[in-house]
Amino acid sequence: MQSSDDLRSLFQDAAAKLAAVKEEGGGLIVMTGAGMSVMSGVSVFRSKDGKMTPEFLRFLEGYNEAQRGHRLPEAKDWFDFSVGSMFKCQTAKEAWDYWKWRVARANVMPARDYALLKQLMDYFGKDRCFAVTSNCDSLHLKSGGVSEDNVLEIHGSLAFLQCSEPCCEELFPITPYLPYLAKDDFVPSCPRCKRECLRPNVLVFDDFNFEDTRERVQRENYRRFLKKFETPDSKRRLAVLEIGAGVVVRSIRANADHLGSEGRCLIRVNPSKEDCEFEHRSLREKGVGLATTSEKALEGILQSLGQ
Repeated sequence: MQSSDDLRSLFQDAAAKLAAVKEEGGGLIVMTGAGMSVMSGVSVFRSKDGKMTPEFLRFLEGYNEAQRGHRLPEAKDWFDFSVGSMFKCQTAKEAWDYWKWRVARANVMPARDYALLKQLMDYFGKDRCFAVTSNCDSLHLKSGGVSEDNVLEIHGSLAFLQCSEPCCEELFPITPYLPYLAKDDFVPSCPRCKRECLRPNVLVFDDFNFEDTRERVQRENYRRFLKKFETPDSKRRLAVLEIGAGVVVRSIRANADHLGSEGRCLIRVNPSKEDCEFEHRSLREKGVGLATTSEKALEGILQSLGQ
């Protein structure tokens, strides 16, 4: 991490950039990865170098045991395991063993960093803010910082289930299923076709069955939001705040780089100084890297803004 003096100066720099965008009537795009939810208790299950945690490997072994029993190829890693075909009848139980764990991990309340983020978004005005996240835990919505109209969950949400086939476009809230998911052998079946199992409405690898009805609405809302802040020179009156984005699966980081290059500034928050660096020269000139936690970064920015 950076020294206290360096961070204090960087907080002031970030705050000045945000204030300038607000002053010209611009908007704020918040882009968050797994690191944003760590303080809330949603631990990451993959290290920086992409290796899986021992807890995750236990689910992988259970899945591979079922695969071997049906003379199917084993999954080597997360990219082979977390795939659309994991919900087939031969491995539906083992798939749900893993997803029950994921659901339980996400069933938490937002920590203080989400409250601080809400305060920053209130400073801009909610109609001038949008959150884009790769997290499936719904913590942005739980925190009250955004509504369904100004959030894009690019990988879907654990708050909803869908038919694994799918037989329909309908999404089913997960809440009524939570008491049953505590049972070891419970696999929810689709109430419409009564043939296939349900699965989380989360986009996985090689996923041809992800039901994107909700995501399509969110993406259209996002498109309209971006259009509001277009400028005649094809740039955007936007500040981009990226928090806790990973470098193995680069969905959020790539989006932040792209939008940051079109916008006024990119503020990157990550405890690793190395992961706060900007690859592109244009971003280095207007970017601010804060090598600290989400809580300390947001607290420092808000204090520098006088909030």
